[in-house]
Amino acid sequence: MNNKGNELVLYHGSPVLASEWSVCNPIERNGWVRKFVLDTSELKILDFEKYDILSWLAELMKHRDADTGRRYRVLAPKFIQKYQVSTEKI
Repeated sequence: MNNKGNELVLYHGSPVLASEWSVCNPIERNGWVRKFVLDTSELKILDFEKYDILSWLAELMKHRDADTGRRYRVLAPKFIQKYQVSTEKI
């Protein structure tokens, strides 16, 4: 991820690894890498590099139904409550 002013360049992975991960066989060159340029001038951004990995995981868990098992349904809300970052002041 690169950030220049109000422009954010996003790759699936990183500029280098995205191309490596896009193919099934590392010798082949048939994969695709998507690059997106996002104008962030009117966005509020939560920078997870200022927090630990648990905060990032809590945010992912809030927005994904990764597992419908009972254990996940019971533990996920507790994990989220403990590690989530407040976005009210962003």
